[in-house]
Amino acid sequence: MPSEPSAERRLLLLYWSPEGRRLRLGVDRHLRALTQLPGRNHIVAYNAGRGAPSWLARFKPDAVLLHTTFLALRWLAGFERRRARSAWIAELRCPKLAFPQDDYDHAEVLDEWMEELGVDAVLTAIPEHAGLLIPRTADRADIRKVLTGYIDDRDLASRPRPAPLASREVHVVYRATRLPPWFGSHGRLKTEIADAALQASQALGLR
Repeated sequence: MPSEPSAERRLLLLYWSPEGRRLRLGVDRHLRALTQLPGRNHIVAYNAGRGAPSWLARFKPDAVLLHTTFLALRWLAGFERRRARSAWIAELRCPKLAFPQDDYDHAEVLDEWMEELGVDAVLTAIPEHAGLLIPRTADRADIRKVLTGYIDDRDLASRPRPAPLASREVHVVYRATRLPPWFGSHGRLKTEIADAALQASQALGLR
């Protein structure tokens, strides 16, 4: 006998994007990847920039996905208000998956928040440091390694082949933020690399 099709799962995906702005390409693709998980899923993606309102519980989700951008609310002004508005998530009796990035930024707040919400699984690019950065959550949750972003095969197929190196106007592109001193020596490395690479590229005639 053929097996019956699996029941549709209801997934609640919470993210944050500033109102009135287009999603950054990387964020858009990350969200799109999560909306294309295997299986039969009914996904509600909600922009919870002001916190997640409790009426979302009426959706009766089978799982809650806390996107990178939603967890980034922890370092914005007014976070405690957003945190209080989202506290009802802790009462949901379903798996809760968190996708933090920049785990070291406001790590203690992140740890407290995920523990408070009852996160069951943390998908992070630096699982080897979970015990140091988010000790309370790591003690109870499943910690899994993921990448910070993904490239959709359809995007690659729809774009023209890159121009030959000799005809490109810019040879090297690098983006880094000059982080404040409390990020320590590792926080300075990004811009130190940029400064050193700029000097080296000029000496080599690269743009």
